[in-house]
Amino acid sequence: MSVAPGDRPASEVIEPVIVISGEELVRLRAGTLGDLLGTQPGVANASFGPGVGRPVIRGQEGPRVQVLENGVRAMDISTVAADHAIAIDPLVARKVEVIKGPATLLYGSAASGGVVNVINNRINPDFTAGLTGQGGFSWADNGRERLGHLDLTQGWENVALQLDVSGRRSADFDIPGFADVDGGGRRGVLENSSIDNWGGALSGVWRGERGYLGVSVSRLEYDYGLPEEIDPEDPEFERIELEQTRLDLRGELRDPLPGFTLARLAFGLNRYEQQELEFEDGEREIEVAFDNREFDLRADLTHQPVAGWTGVLGLQVTQREFDALAEPGSGDPEDYFVPPSDTDSWALFAIEELPVSWGRIQLGGRVERVRVGPEDSSSLRFTPVSLAAGALIDLGERHRLMLNANRAERAPAAEELLSDGRHAATRSYEIGDASLGRERSNEADIGFLRHRGAWTWQVNGFYKRIDGFIYREFQVDADGEILLVNDDGVAAGNQRNRLVNYRQRDADFYGLEAQTAWRLLDGPSLRVDGRVFADLVRGQLRDADEDLPRITPVRLGLGLDAAWADWSAGVDFVRTRTQRDIGVGETPTDAYSMLGLDVAWRTRWSGLETEFYLRGRNLLDEEARLHTSFLKDEAPLPGRTWLAGVRMAF
Repeated sequence: MSVAPGDRPASEVIEPVIVISGEELVRLRAGTLGDLLGTQPGVANASFGPGVGRPVIRGQEGPRVQVLENGVRAMDISTVAADHAIAIDPLVARKVEVIKGPATLLYGSAASGGVVNVINNRINPDFTAGLTGQGGFSWADNGRERLGHLDLTQGWENVALQLDVSGRRSADFDIPGFADVDGGGRRGVLENSSIDNWGGALSGVWRGERGYLGVSVSRLEYDYGLPEEIDPEDPEFERIELEQTRLDLRGELRDPLPGFTLARLAFGLNRYEQQELEFEDGEREIEVAFDNREFDLRADLTHQPVAGWTGVLGLQVTQREFDALAEPGSGDPEDYFVPPSDTDSWALFAIEELPVSWGRIQLGGRVERVRVGPEDSSSLRFTPVSLAAGALIDLGERHRLMLNANRAERAPAAEELLSDGRHAATRSYEIGDASLGRERSNEADIGFLRHRGAWTWQVNGFYKRIDGFIYREFQVDADGEILLVNDDGVAAGNQRNRLVNYRQRDADFYGLEAQTAWRLLDGPSLRVDGRVFADLVRGQLRDADEDLPRITPVRLGLGLDAAWADWSAGVDFVRTRTQRDIGVGETPTDAYSMLGLDVAWRTRWSGLETEFYLRGRNLLDEEARLHTSFLKDEAPLPGRTWLAGVRMAF
């Protein structure tokens, strides 16, 4: 059996999973991972302007959603704050997996809410002799956005070299109306929303009769603005610049030891630096400097059947050195937003599966040892333990029932424990809590699906009960207004920072996800398919019956796809309801509708498989604000956008 759910069709996987690849990935491809996944059932986008898009899974985000690249942690700081981008480029992805529910325990306590695994062509052993590749370029009228990527592989009999490069550049984006929900800023423009980023990797892979081994070196540079109102007479704005250099090693060996069929090894090592910059009167000032050095090692063995059970036994070791200096160059320990800290963890995990006459049974477990803090006796230590069980029950040839349950624990992240300072980009003063304990969650998930025939559908319901849920909470006064403090955290003087505390209270999450697709017409030259999805999620504090902040509103989506000869077309409509179930310090978010259109023509041009396409996004030019975003009241989604592009493969 395989650890990766994407190795099987979704209907064969016990846990809830989404796999996006092929033509669907081409249609959904976007500049951020949140944009790419934001309309999948149970998944939303937590943007901080067009430059940042982080996935929210069933109301969970940040340190509870583990983002992986080819099975290894992203090793960035996107979980630290809402304004930080994920250091993985979706433009070069060839498959994206989203894992929801109990199976996430395999990937660590930081995956208690869900897992997103982005798979690209780096260290890919499935190469052929000769030169192969694919690439594409697109241009959009909104923001004059340009996106491009190129992926090349030169293969020989047993060795291949792989190269990929990508880039994204835009000016400020157009929006309907004003950026500020109260009418502030320039009309029709999301100021300081421009983007400039590029990335690339060089990989080499060797394969033999029993397996493969490969190495990859990648580089990512990202420069993006944090949308805000700019006074033309006194221009002042903030941007983020990040750089990541990463080394990956990955390999497989078949029949490594007696009793085992497969051994897998994945290792990642990185250096990540990020600066939050303020530009005023032509001067460039570093407000916060982040430094993250990390490695992630994962090894697992697949064993032969024992009393009918097959499974995977694994080890994961992670080490992270992180700090955030709010006054770079001062040398004063009090000027750290997050003081220098190490996070060391090791974990043992196992997942076992038993085929039975009516389906399959799956059991899993994971135990971790986590240390957070400086290298002295003040370090905090945690031992999260997680268990899971699931069953896939065949109900005839076309229907299946999925049952999953788990008990998972999560150790607090360094920023949740140790933050104490001003975070300029989010206009907040954040205070952590060193007394935070482990999160303990119990989750049940039930799914019912029809997986064969011209009409298919799936419905999933879930309930998650979390003891000691850790979250950011705006502090408010007696009138319910958010408290503002100065740069030293004092409610006096220049009060421009929202006061945010990390809290720990018991919480409940529950929700429903449903999707269906059916073949409307299946003629010799014309095929037409329809699809519908809907999802809802609620998150509440148990002891006070209060709603949690930034929970995804109820959504309903409709789609229609057609294909004939070398042409294809699709139309999508997603309605997001008004969100009135709000947390402390939040405001309601209005409903909106998003209409999209895709048209493509495929041909052979100069010996290349070529596709020309036209896409339309937000064709109704709606003022759309994501309730999951910290910046929803200052930065709506871009307005009507037309995008034209070409994709080639050889």
